[in-house]
Amino acid sequence: MTTLISILTIFTLLFGGAGTAYASQDSLPNDTLYPVKLWTEDLRLQLASSSETEMNLLLEYAQRRVDEISALVAEGEVPPEETMERLQNEIHEALQLANSMEETARVQALIQAKNALEIQSQQLEAAQEQASGAMEQARAKAQEAVEMGIQQAENSIATAQSVQEQMQNQAQEMHNATPEPPFETPVFTETPGSGTPSMNGNNGNGGEGGGEGNGSGSFMPTPGSFMPTQPPMGGDH
Repeated sequence: MTTLISILTIFTLLFGGAGTAYASQDSLPNDTLYPVKLWTEDLRLQLASSSETEMNLLLEYAQRRVDEISALVAEGEVPPEETMERLQNEIHEALQLANSMEETARVQALIQAKNALEIQSQQLEAAQEQASGAMEQARAKAQEAVEMGIQQAENSIATAQSVQEQMQNQAQEMHNATPEPPFETPVFTETPGSGTPSMNGNNGNGGEGGGEGNGSGSFMPTPGSFMPTQPPMGGDH
């Protein structure tokens, strides 16, 4: 079904629908082209390539709803209930997408959503001076939906940051609890008969006092080695 809608949309845009779709972007809920505006918004959501892109679109559309409500109030008209419901759904879905992201991106996405909603709340609050009666009720309802979104974003940010902190603490505790391998100091000993130190763990056996009867620690010449000789007594020089 989604593929069929995409094909029909492309066909429509190629054969003269692009100008109509473009002209509808500034329309208000009481204008003839407003359904085309909503239709193009839904299409862009269906074609979104990632959760981040979809979230950004929903925040953009929520800002459009706020702009529409403010414009209708300024014209002395009551915003329709459908516009209020669409605003609530867009805020809710944007926050859901932000919460579904990975730990690294979740907090940033929630902060982005919170900042966007705060701007919308300020805009709706400024429109209060121009609203009265049913217009004021609609404006107040829209602002309540936005402020609820802000509160949900703040709660989600606190939860996500708490989870991140716990994970960091656990990782640090595991790092601190991992023992480092001990460093063993080598012990040097002498091998029997050579006087050469060796690392065999027995320090000094047979090397003291001429070697305890086994030649340990003494020097023995090998065949062919140099042996000093004394000159003959009384010989001619």
